[in-house]
Amino acid sequence: MTNEKIQSVNKLRKEEHNLIRLFDKGVIDVHEYDEKVGQVREKINELNKAYMKEKREEDLRKYNEVKKMAEEKKAKATKVKQEKKEEPKKIGTKPKADSMASLIANELVKKGVKNADKVADNIIQKTPDADRKKIISKTKVIINECKKGKGRWKNYTWDDENYLLTPKE
Repeated sequence: MTNEKIQSVNKLRKEEHNLIRLFDKGVIDVHEYDEKVGQVREKINELNKAYMKEKREEDLRKYNEVKKMAEEKKAKATKVKQEKKEEPKKIGTKPKADSMASLIANELVKKGVKNADKVADNIIQKTPDADRKKIISKTKVIINECKKGKGRWKNYTWDDENYLLTPKE
């Protein structure tokens, strides 16, 4: 409610209170009291109705603003989510050059390596702290993935006779 309406409601309340005091003192009779108090209360009700209408409109406006902001936020989130979906996933990324898989692949590409033990020996010469069992098991995994054409190893072929890993052309 605006200040003017608040002040006018306060004046009407004071007027109503004065009428009650005058009636209690016997200055005005019942008929006059009922008539004047009824008029004052009608004016108060009219002002309250106007205030409630303004309040409803303001609340509705605020609600619509919040709803619009929520819809914009949801639309933005959906757009970002769709953009993320559209980004291609990196499949078969190359490992680091000093990783165990790279070292094993480099050994398997060389001619003259006849088995997983020989691969493990060559890698241990380069990195003495490497675990022999892990190297042998990883070598077998890489060979099986080459045979099945999985992951980054789908770009290679495996030759069992020569124990040789060759890139596909």
